[in-house]
Amino acid sequence: MQNFDLFARFLVESNLIENIEDNLDFVREELRCGAKDGHAGAILYLEKLAQDKSHLLIEADIKKVQGLITKEQGEKRFDLILKPKWIGNYRDIGVTVGGRTCPHYFQVPNLMKSLALQIQEWQKCWKRFPEMLNFANLADFHYEFEMIHPFADGNGRTGRAIVFYLMLYMDREPFVFTNEDKYLYYFPPLQRQNKMLMRNYFYRKSGNLG
Repeated sequence: MQNFDLFARFLVESNLIENIEDNLDFVREELRCGAKDGHAGAILYLEKLAQDKSHLLIEADIKKVQGLITKEQGEKRFDLILKPKWIGNYRDIGVTVGGRTCPHYFQVPNLMKSLALQIQEWQKCWKRFPEMLNFANLADFHYEFEMIHPFADGNGRTGRAIVFYLMLYMDREPFVFTNEDKYLYYFPPLQRQNKMLMRNYFYRKSGNLG
């Protein structure tokens, strides 16, 4: 059963991390009405995708989610209007995250192909692993995605949406990345290039304290 309250909180907090404010009630209604576009559309798309256990996440899914999320962001903050070529496509510019220069854009397609393959291999055998190891894998996928920063914008929201999908895929209620956690989970691991900090955040949020 769809948990629109949880989905709405996930979306609102994910946007708030990027200083984009939403109305929780409005977002909840968007989800209930089966939104096809925007961030709500991306969440529902991933929720439906996660129901099909035979489907393995592909790059086209990731690009679609980024496109849905970023296409509407200019309506929420005019300073976030993106060029059409950066919506649903990998970047052709340099970007930084946490004060660190991300890989050159020429490297992004190969890096994302490799990451997608890693996720697919995990999807094929996740049931064999204990839950703590599964959340370690999810944390590593998220860390690698954010280190690559494959898009001109929307990387944080898209990365968190992928985690949302993967938690649903393993039949686990998604935890919410909250705005107040931003300086706990997001910047320290990326600034220090320390994936264990990301894992520790995932363990805590999922209740796997070791």
